[in-house]
Amino acid sequence: GGAVMSVGAYNNAVGSLALELPNDINDALGNAAGAITNGSAFDNVLNQSFAAGAAIWLNIPMLSFAGLAMMIATILFFFATIVTVGAAALIFVASVILLTLLVKIGPLFLACAFMSQTRFAAIGWIKTVAGCVVTQILVVAILSLFTATEAQMVPGIIAQAQAGGAANTVELILSLCELGFLLCA
Repeated sequence: GGAVMSVGAYNNAVGSLALELPNDINDALGNAAGAITNGSAFDNVLNQSFAAGAAIWLNIPMLSFAGLAMMIATILFFFATIVTVGAAALIFVASVILLTLLVKIGPLFLACAFMSQTRFAAIGWIKTVAGCVVTQILVVAILSLFTATEAQMVPGIIAQAQAGGAANTVELILSLCELGFLLCA
């Protein structure tokens, strides 16, 4: 009976803390920045990015070489969006799965903390749990940065496209693509 209560107490204390902490911190950061707050928002980020790309696409002057360059840059933007959001989602999901697994096997590693010969395993477990929590927070923060930057740049890109500033428009669209690929790196 005592061991079962200890496992239950562990799940309530350590399990709840480790599994809910990333969402709580992301909620606090997201509410302050008005950005995404958890893993369920990846679809929203993708939809926002595609809506921004579609808005740019609809304002591209047709039947010109400048328009062709803007179309190619916009297609690259769509590709960069898919790669960036896809990579972020995969990293986020892998981190959630690993964190869940680590929390479930945690009692084994906490038992290792009581013996000097195996204490290194407990310390490694704690570091890995912390790494998973930080990874989830950073993925959401970086994706929020991408979304905020995109939201600020798109109106300027549309205005440039409508004014016929092809060179600047292509440069701005490619800057968004570069940002997406840098975030993946």
